[in-house]
Amino acid sequence: MEDNKRSLKVTKVRGLLEPCIDKEKPWGFFDGACQGVPGYCGAGAVLFIDMSQYYLVRFAAGQGTNNRAEFFALWILLKTAIDKGINQLQGMGDSKLVIKWANQNYNIKNPALLPILHQILEVKIRFDDLSSSHIYHEFNSQADHLSKEALSLHDGTFIEHDF
Repeated sequence: MEDNKRSLKVTKVRGLLEPCIDKEKPWGFFDGACQGVPGYCGAGAVLFIDMSQYYLVRFAAGQGTNNRAEFFALWILLKTAIDKGINQLQGMGDSKLVIKWANQNYNIKNPALLPILHQILEVKIRFDDLSSSHIYHEFNSQADHLSKEALSLHDGTFIEHDF
């Protein structure tokens, strides 16, 4: 009973911490999923140009870890934004570690992740204004859903829908 009360309290506090989004510039969410450790990876992202125009993106990222899937999710968000001519972006994801790595605030110890990190850093320099911030999983449900859908795609498949 005590544990139940404690988790309800945490959920209530976390519910107050919704992401702060400046809707004057584009924003997006990213998430990765992995079946098994290591296992098949899927990446998902949602890119909002504004409240009326957005893109849903899924990518089948092959074999790896959940961190690899999260890195690919960030990469597809950034790459989609650049491909759409966007040079300002607020990127949000629920992996603190990947955001720290992408912001170069933490060293990567797994050399298998370095190639995708380098791809992210190459895309990042093309932005005039880019922020990457952590959000709680509860606020990342759409990207999470897309990453899980990507698990059913053939390796290397990239699907984008615009609305």
